[in-house]
Amino acid sequence: MASKKAVLFNLWGVVVSPRPAETFLKFEETHKLPSGFLEKLVTNEDSAMQRAERGKLSLSQMIPELDAECVSAASDQKVSLPAGFSVKSLLEELRDSTTVNKHILQTVATLRRQGLLTGVLANQWVDDSGCGDSSGRLLSLLGGHFDVVLQSCRTGLRVPEADLFISALKQLGVPPKQVHAHTHTHTHNLTCHHFSLVRSKNARISMEGKFQLKTHYQRRDITIEGYCHRRDITIEEILP
Repeated sequence: MASKKAVLFNLWGVVVSPRPAETFLKFEETHKLPSGFLEKLVTNEDSAMQRAERGKLSLSQMIPELDAECVSAASDQKVSLPAGFSVKSLLEELRDSTTVNKHILQTVATLRRQGLLTGVLANQWVDDSGCGDSSGRLLSLLGGHFDVVLQSCRTGLRVPEADLFISALKQLGVPPKQVHAHTHTHTHNLTCHHFSLVRSKNARISMEGKFQLKTHYQRRDITIEGYCHRRDITIEEILP
């Protein structure tokens, strides 16, 4: 019997656009903040945004904490924040500008017809703002197109943590297989198996585009082999 194969898609920048980093940059330019000010702040694993993505804070709880982090970082870096500054408008822009890439959904439909399993890995927080209908509609749409949708706020795990991939594999029923890969862009401790991860809209598909994540799971090493694909990925680049 042929082994099951799966293709996992990163939500941001692949299934939906734009990537949060693009929205952050636009916000920084609008408010005359140093480039990378917000990106550096939110990528700290103890930041309010990452805690919200792990389900430890809701959106309404995240906003004041993230505001306070911005004020503290601005003070440390001697950056002037505009009067009445709040990340609330940034997060609203991120929500309102999110667009589903329909050609990715078409690609997914073709993959599933070819017998491949598909999943989405999403770094997201719980939207309790009262304007969360868009989040609900997005989840409903994804659930209708993919075999599994894993949200970080529900699992407590974020992309690119190994346990999130392992959870996806278990839900899809795809057994791990020892495969070692190398990358020139990632040096994570990762392990890979029999699936592709569509994670980047810009990276070219190539042997050098693989990444390797090694982790110890249930007393054995699991290797997760991922291929970085462009957002304009073609079926021929995924199918064996």
